[in-house]
Amino acid sequence: MFFATPTAQAGDAFHTTILNNLLTEEIGLLFGNNGQTEWSNDSTTIVVQLVAGDDVWLACNMPSTITG
Repeated sequence: MFFATPTAQAGDAFHTTILNNLLTEEIGLLFGNNGQTEWSNDSTTIVVQLVAGDDVWLACNMPSTITG
């Protein structure tokens, strides 16, 4: 199990994919839209069966400004 909460400042955005090992193994999405007048964030918790050596990571789908 793991979780992610990317955050973007007002006017910035992020569009990310959560991946397991390869770019083709999408297991989740997180979005924070621009045009907001305040901070934006999105959170998710994912439970997935992994095996030793698996890598879970975030990839940006578009130019993104992730602050935290």
